[in-house]
Parts: sequence; structure tokens; C-alpha cells
Amino acid sequence: SLDQAASNLTDSIHQSLSLHVPLSKPCSRSKRWWNEEPTSMRSEMAKCCRTWKQSRLGTDYTDYKRSRNKYFRKIRDCKANCWQSFLNTARGQDIFTAVKYTRPTRSLKTPPLSVNQQFATDFDSKCMMFREAMFPDPPASKTTLSHEDTEIDKCFPWYDVTETDIKDAIFKSAPHKAPGPDGINFLCLRQVYHAIPIPLVKLFQAVLKTGYHPQWWREATGAIIRKPNKADYTTPKACRPVSLLNYLEMISEKIMAKRLAYIAETKGLLHSEQMAGRKERNSFLSKRQLGLAFDGQRQPLLPGNTGIPQGSPISPILFLFY
Repeated sequence: SLDQAASNLTDSIHQSLSLHVPLSKPCSRSKRWWNEEPTSMRSEMAKCCRTWKQSRLGTDYTDYKRSRNKYFRKIRDCKANCWQSFLNTARGQDIFTAVKYTRPTRSLKTPPLSVNQQFATDFDSKCMMFREAMFPDPPASKTTLSHEDTEIDKCFPWYDVTETDIKDAIFKSAPHKAPGPDGINFLCLRQVYHAIPIPLVKLFQAVLKTGYHPQWWREATGAIIRKPNKADYTTPKACRPVSLLNYLEMISEKIMAKRLAYIAETKGLLHSEQMAGRKERNSFLSKRQLGLAFDGQRQPLLPGNTGIPQGSPISPILFLFY
């Protein structure tokens, strides 16, 4: 089945990553400001600390404090000198990198949430409150329309997915963006494409020909991001979710979005007042799962039946079709 094929492909990628991609190990180049002076001062501080712990003399403790203070002052000086050197030599895109470094970190802990005199203080209760506010159950549809009742009066040519389609979808995407639950980004998928292009082509040909979206690809991590300049961050509406999708899913979405956009523009299918997603359609939006992520924790995957994932390549064109 397509579910099993998608699962096998993901498992194979994970196995290859575990065998051939080592985990990062911090070194001296991880911190540009580090040099030999802090290294020698750290050794001297550790030596003074051992001497004081063995003797417990006041003079040895004074020597330890002096070496410790000297060590941390040197770290501050090295950081300041490195930053000043970076600014003095910044050219082109480095200027925007410097601006990014000066922005405050957004990894702030979520405060206790409150809605209608109900409070959420732990991770699970916050997840429940975020879900109720951001992903409410959609209202029941009263329509009796079925897909069998729809008459098709126009047919458009549709061609099989080619190796070029998949290559464009992979190599024209940002390689370092945060991945979804499977942990596979486009930088990794570029290597997968070079290694096994034919299996990828066959899988996506079957997916788009049958119109079936593998369940494995309908999972996402909902990163909770604070909205800027809000007076009260204890309400769930002061935050917004960003869906981190599995990138194998995004390949098929990019291919489909490109083709739909082409047909829509060339055949005059779009209306200026059409917007939002369509209900009562069995598509990649059905049976999706989402796990919220904030404060360094991630919720288990739960069903999500509202809206289209923010960050999905196909979402904008579907929004226009509605």
C-alpha cells in the first residue's frame, strides 16, 4: 500500500542517517570568540579550585575567586572583541545577519494560560487550552451534495510526475528550515534524490495518480509562536500555531500546487472574491494529526480537523480556489 511504501521510505532514510550522519560535536570553532587565553585561564581556575577543595584555606579560596573572576572577564572581552570584529568586516548579507543576532530570543516560557476563569499551568492543560482556541471543531455541514452528483464539463490534460518535477520541488526549497515530526529536512532529501531518484518518482507518481495522501504524511508539529506586541500573553489567542510538516509530504504538495496554479491561471478558474478552504472534500486535509510544541516539550499527535496547515506549499492555491 502507499501508506506502507511511504513508511518504508521514511524508515530507510532514518536508518541511513543513523549510520552515516554523525551527531554534532561542539569544538573550538563552535564559538568564534574562543581562543587560547580562555583555555589556559580555565585550566588555571580548575587548578585553584582543586587546591582550595583539598586545603579549605582562606588564602586558597581567595586565589580561586581571583582566577575565576579573571576567567569570566576574559570571556566577556573575547565576545566583545569578536562581535566588534564581525561588525567591522560585515559586507553584503552579513549586515542582515548582524541585525538577526541583535534580536531578542523568542524561546520564552509560556506563562499560565487563562480562559473564562479557567487556568492552565502544566504542559498538558496548556495544550488542551491552545487546541480549544486554535483548532475548534468545525460546524456540521447541512449540504447533501456528494461527489457523484458533480458533473464535469471540462477536462484538463494531466501528465505523470517526472523526475524533473521532484528535483525542482526538492532543490528549489530552503534546505535548512525546521522539519516536521520525521526530522528530515530538504538538505537530507537532496542526498536522497541523488541516491534513489527512481523509487521517489514511482512513489510520487502513485500518490498523485491515485489521489491518496499517505497517513504518515498527514502528521505535523504545531509550533506555538507568540504574536508580537500583545498586552496579555496569558490568553491562547495571543499566540499562533505554525505547522512544521513532513517534507516528503511537501514534495507532493509543491508539485500539485504548481500544476493547479498553472491550470487556474491559463483556464481562468479563479475569481477575485473566492477564498478560504473548501469543506466536504476528502483530501490531504482529512485525518490529519498535530502535536503542539512549546517550552521545549512536544505533545503526542492528536487529530486536527480545522483549517489548512500554515506553511503548507499547497495551502495558498487551495485558499484561492475557495
